[in-house]
Amino acid sequence: MPENPVAAALTELQNEINGVFCQRKPLLRRPSAICRRTMVRTHADDDNDRKLLTDIANHGWHIVGIKDDPGAPAYAFSVGLFHTLGQPEVCIFGLDSTSTMGQIINQVGSLMKTGETFEDWHESDDVLDGYSMMFRQVDQQHYA
Repeated sequence: MPENPVAAALTELQNEINGVFCQRKPLLRRPSAICRRTMVRTHADDDNDRKLLTDIANHGWHIVGIKDDPGAPAYAFSVGLFHTLGQPEVCIFGLDSTSTMGQIINQVGSLMKTGETFEDWHESDDVLDGYSMMFRQVDQQHYA
């Protein structure tokens, strides 16, 4: 059976940047305070959709955490940062806890709300106390 392409892309990306923090889209150089973007999906089909759309409306983004499985590492990603702030969505992997990864993404989102931007290869000490983080742009060939 062929390998899951998403799992393969995540594994390749994790190997490429050795488990450091990454981002999905290039950052805008001048994000406005609130950039209203058109959401692809605005109608909730179930409780999960309602939670996602409510989180974006109330907080600016939602976090999705995916636990590890034999074919792929655990990861977490944002939904709504681009819609709300004009900033790239954020993905992090390489930690065991999707909850911890979600907290890190929330901290990045909070910094983005204040106007902070993170460029490709940008190293920041502002997100985690005592740790530097490297931001990377994910090549479009890895987009699903």
